Amino acid sequence: KAVNSTLELWNHLDIVIFSTGPELSMEKYPQLAAFKDLLIEASKEGAVGDILGHFINEKGTEVPGYLVDRLVAIPLELLRLVPTKICISGGNAKIRSLKTSLKMGMVDVLVSDFETCLGLIP
Repeated sequence: KAVNSTLELWNHLDIVIFSTGPELSMEKYPQLAAFKDLLIEASKEGAVGDILGHFINEKGTEVPGYLVDRLVAIPLELLRLVPTKICISGGNAKIRSLKTSLKMGMVDVLVSDFETCLGLIP
């Protein structure tokens, strides 16, 4: 009951602050050490990083896999509907996931470092 009432709040968000994840590797995702096969499979499916744990590809779609059905995070389709989405993310390993997040309309405000922003310019 408590979890469901919390999940229901996702439908009423006005603002969200989040980060994107880096390119996929065990060094960048040590919390998934027990799921090494997941990272390998997601990489094969074209994952460029993640948004709140949802692995995404450069086309802006969620990469299917073992984690999708077990992830407790706001679904991407609900995140997209939040009026103000602030992304705080930076570093060379996150440029591809940031570019994709911007193309997907997942970011209204980006807080990052100068070098990362330069890497986002076409």
